[in-house]
This record gives sequence, structure tokens and C-alpha cells, in this order.
Amino acid sequence: MSALQDAIKDYTYLLDKEYPQKALLKLVGDKYRLSKHERNCLFRGVGKTVLSKARKKKIVSHDSIKGNPLGIDWYNVLITVDSYLKGFPLFISNDGLLRDSSGVHGNFHVKESTYRAINEIFTCIGNIQPEKVMIYLDSPISHSGDMATLLRKKYSNTLSIPFFIEVVPTADYFLKIFTGIIASSDSVICDHATSIFDLARYVLISHYNFLPPDITSLTIKKR
Repeated sequence: MSALQDAIKDYTYLLDKEYPQKALLKLVGDKYRLSKHERNCLFRGVGKTVLSKARKKKIVSHDSIKGNPLGIDWYNVLITVDSYLKGFPLFISNDGLLRDSSGVHGNFHVKESTYRAINEIFTCIGNIQPEKVMIYLDSPISHSGDMATLLRKKYSNTLSIPFFIEVVPTADYFLKIFTGIIASSDSVICDHATSIFDLARYVLISHYNFLPPDITSLTIKKR
């Protein structure tokens, strides 16, 4: 049993007791001498038990997407797939959703692997055939306008599905009120959603037959 697994037990117990999350992360992380990636796993992969169970019940399979509107938290999905291609550990959180340990968001930069991830995401969108696709990009992330232009130019003629791309101050706001199925692992968005599709997980299963470990069995090697 790794230190991470002992940390998860303590972290979950204290989180359910309403301890402040950031202070708790430092307390437990310091106690078990966790690495940066391990702390990211705790922060991103362990939520309050009641909320996590509620999210898990909302998750739908790819078969449920056909004919329904799909709202995509673009950077959330892209960074998860890109993190896999870059070699970061990915795992299933206690709410049943795939997450990564990279801790990348506002500092996200496009690399060669990113273009590969984009192609794979759009291939899967075409396969699941939603009624329409709404893609939201967070404007505070660098070069979001360029990313939107790339997506419009490259994929406007490759998908038979109507899709729309919007660069917005925060994708959270629009996805929390989206009528349809949402593709995101963002906890705040998922807590407001009626149905959640784990698009990043579907992409990695489809292209790489990737079966991510559950966080309760995850062990990260020290470097």
C-alpha cells in the first residue's frame, strides 16, 4: 500500500468532515510527503463522498449521445487527452470521471501532441453523432482565439454535424446552463449537469484501448 493510498483515506475522511480543501491538501500532503503529482491526484481525484456519488449517477455512455446536443468543455477534454500523450498519469476519480495529474490549465501550451489529440477528439465526435456540438473555449487561456480559428478552419467541412465554437470568459457559466449532455470532468460543471459524457476517456479507449486505473489503486513512482 503506497503512501498515496493512505493519504486518500485521510483526505476523504477529513473532506467529508468539511475541512477546507486547500488547507487539507497541504496537511495531508505534508504528512505523507507527497509529490506534486500525487497532490494533484488528491486535489483533482477525490471529492466529497456525497457529491461524487451524485456525479457518478449522471455519467452516460457513448450510445446515449446520438441525436442529443453535446456541450464540450474544450480545454478540459483536450488537456486530459494531451496529458496522456505526454505521459502524465491518468486515473478514474472517486466520482467515476477520468482526470490527469498534470495540473495544467491556465499555463497550457500547444505542442505537437496537441494536434494529434485534437484530431482524435474530432474523430470520436463524428463517431458518436450528437445532434449538434457546442464547444466552449476559456479566453484567459493563451491563444484561445487562435485555437478557435484552427478548429473552425480545419473541421468545418469534415463533420456533417452542426458545431459551434465560442471563446468565452469562462466555459463554466455556459456549460452549467447548457441544455443537453456535457463533456467535462470539471466538478463545478458536473454538479450542475443532468448528464455527463466522459469524452476524454472515450477518446483514449477508442484510439489506444486505454483502461485507466482507479485512484484507489494508483501508485506514482518517485522521480
